[in-house]
Formats: sequence, C-alpha cells, structure tokens
Amino acid sequence: MFLTLKNRLYQYVYVLSYIVFLASSVILLNSQFNNVYSAKSFLQWKIAGIVTLIVIFVQIVLLLTRRHGLKQWSVIGLMLIIFVLSYFLKLNVITSTLFLLFLFMANADLLSENAFATIDLATKLIILVVIFAFLIFHVFPSQNAISFTRGTSTRYAIGFTHPNVLSGFILSILCSALLLLQNIRKHFTYLIYALLLVVYLVIAYLTGSRGFMVAGAVLILGFGLSYSKRIVRWLPKVTWVIVSLTFVIGIGIGMVAWGSSLPLFNTLNNALSGRPGQQLTVIQYFYSPKIIGQNLPLLGARSNLWVDNTFLFILLSAGFIGLMLLLALFIGSAYKAKQDNNYFLCVILIALAVQGIIETQLTNAYMFAPFIYAFTQVVKDVPKRQRPVGRHARHARTF
Repeated sequence: MFLTLKNRLYQYVYVLSYIVFLASSVILLNSQFNNVYSAKSFLQWKIAGIVTLIVIFVQIVLLLTRRHGLKQWSVIGLMLIIFVLSYFLKLNVITSTLFLLFLFMANADLLSENAFATIDLATKLIILVVIFAFLIFHVFPSQNAISFTRGTSTRYAIGFTHPNVLSGFILSILCSALLLLQNIRKHFTYLIYALLLVVYLVIAYLTGSRGFMVAGAVLILGFGLSYSKRIVRWLPKVTWVIVSLTFVIGIGIGMVAWGSSLPLFNTLNNALSGRPGQQLTVIQYFYSPKIIGQNLPLLGARSNLWVDNTFLFILLSAGFIGLMLLLALFIGSAYKAKQDNNYFLCVILIALAVQGIIETQLTNAYMFAPFIYAFTQVVKDVPKRQRPVGRHARHARTF
C-alpha cells in the first residue's frame, strides 16, 4: 500500500513538473511575450531559467530516491558529473535544458508511453489555445508583433516568436497525436490521413517553414508506409543508422567548404535562403569546432549569423562532446523504440533528425516529448524475463 501511494506521488510530481516546465518555457520564451530582437526579454529568460533549475532539483530528488541498477547509476553519475563541470567551469558542454531532458528520460518509466503522450498532447493543445487567446485579446506587447516575409510572401507566427517556432510546436503536437492514433488508425485511416494532410498544407502555407515541410512529409510518408509489414519490421532495426547518417549530412552541409563557385552549393544555398553560406562564413571567419563548448555571442536571434542547423549549432556551441551527447540521445531513443518494435516512434525520430538539418529547434522544450516517451518502454521493477514485449509493452503501466 505504501509503495503504491509512493509511486502515485512520484507520478504526480513527475507530470506536474513536466507541465510547469513546458508551459513556462513555451509561453515565456516561445510566445510573443518574449521579444527575441531586443534586450527587453531578459526578465522572461530569467524567470524561465529559475523554473528550469527548480524542476531540475525536483527531478534529481525523484531520481536519487528511486532504485537503479549498477549500469543505470553509472550513466546517472556520468551525466551529473558532466553537467556540474559544464555548469560551474563554463565548459558549455551541456545546457541546463538538455540536462533536464536527460532527467525526464531517466524518470520516464514512472508512466506508460501512451499516458505520457496523452499528457503531452493535452498540455500542448491547451498552451496553443492560450497563446491564440492572448493574441486575439491583444495581451502580448504590441512591439513584439513583428512581421515576417520571404521575398513577396508573408509568413505568420500567430502569437509565437517566429513562424518556424509555430511550425515546430505544431510538429511536436502531430508527433504525440499520431503516436496515440496509430492504435486506432485501422478504423479511421482515411479520416486521419485527410486531417494530417490538411494540417500539413495549412501550416506549411502559413509559416513557410522548410523544416516543417520536410519533417511533416516524413511523418505523412511514414504513416502511409505503415501498411507495409516488411518496412514495419525493417525500420526499427536501422533507425539508429538513418539518424547517424542524418547527423553526418547535417554537419557536412554546414562545414564542407565547397566554395560559392560550385553549382550544387549555390543551388542548396539559394533553396535555403543563404543559410548554408552564412554557416560557412561562421566557420571560416568566426568560430571553429572544438572538443568542448564555447561562448557564441554572434550565433543568436539578435544576430545576422544565426545557424539554422541543429547539428552544426550544437557542434559549435557545445563542442564535439555536446554533439556526441545529442547523437547518444537519438540512438538511445531509437534503441528503446526497437525494443518495443514501435515503428511510428522510429518515424518520429527520423522526422526530427531531418528537421534538425534545416532548423535549430530540437533543443526546445516542446521537442522533448518523443525522447521522453521513447524511454517509457523500460519497466525497472519487473524482472526482464517477465516484461511484456512488442506492442503490449507500451501498456505495461498507466497513469
């Protein structure tokens, strides 16, 4: 009885801390309360930082007061050491936000995958409604309502700081929604597919986000291919390979000094609004990749040298060690998806990795969910030989 009450308490604390962190991060940092183009947004960043540190403390307490095996304690200890050294010695290897993601993943077995995905989806839909309401009733500071254009086309942020942020937030909602809908798609396949296409076309048109266009196309293609039994069996086994190749391609696009005279580079540069050229300029004249992180004052929203490439940005800001931690995050999540033979979670991980080549959003709070519910496959208090396998493993625990 005591253990049941204790587990329930841990579950509620875990869920509440996630909701608080997600809501504060999105509303304070990703909505138009935050003017990323001026220094007036310092207060929002400070409040969000305080909330993050409080949630980190709560998650550490949850982690250290639960049972773990020797291998798990080794990983936990290593990550704690890396974070402490990075934070106090200013090594910039791992940020507080990414360390918190690790803590959420380490405690993820408190819930089932479906339970966490449901909570994540409900929270994000409420946040989306709140931000839209703030926009309609003019709650946001008027100076933060900046217009975005690309050529002659207008791009809409609709209450968020940037159209790409809106599209990334919608993409994260689609990921959780489709993960939950995969169990009932046989009865509503055409309706789900039609709604998915409508959302994809509307968001792609409103935001003009290339990252959403590519990642959304991967989700749609993955949903359609889920009828192929061969692909469903094959994809979980090679997802980590596909993700690793995506990292290599992403770094290659940002680092290979092809030179502006090569037609292939010019074509890619023009298609991505000159971003690869800017990234090449950053590497050639300002910063070079290092083993540990470095302070990058020019690489930010208030600069003309913003790097729209998650892998290159992590390599330059957090160093080679930080990039390897991000790769380990993806590969670990892919391995958990393979354990559960969860085909659609593999599709989601590939979609996020592909988006990372074009945009820098993977380290935002609203992108945490796929990595967290990938780790809800682990049921630590059940002997391995008794653990449920296959699709039933996702329902081993409910909240």
